[in-house]
Amino acid sequence: MRDQRQIETDAPEALGMVLVDLFGALRANLDTKARQFKRLPLQFLFLLNNIAYLNKVTCAPEETEISRVLGPGFQAEMQRNIPKLRADYQRATWAKVLEQLDASMLQQWLSARTRGVVGV
Repeated sequence: MRDQRQIETDAPEALGMVLVDLFGALRANLDTKARQFKRLPLQFLFLLNNIAYLNKVTCAPEETEISRVLGPGFQAEMQRNIPKLRADYQRATWAKVLEQLDASMLQQWLSARTRGVVGV
């Protein structure tokens, strides 16, 4: 049987594992809820908003109890999600615009922009 000190030192680690599992379940639920939106950009916007909020709460710049319990690995994973979701959202929102532009229009526009910037 373990003594009281051993139980007290294991408690934060056990709580951290439970919280990581809880946030994993929450993320799975958010992914499921996002799929209910018919438009892909709205799915990414929903996820970006909610994951950014969770990131703000769990990875505050100041040391908080929850950030100590979750550990730096969890915080790093949360912070990696934001740029990926932002890129996915931008890609989804601009995809239709880019589809409408044919290569020659895009080439003409880029050529005109380059001449204006370079002074050619």
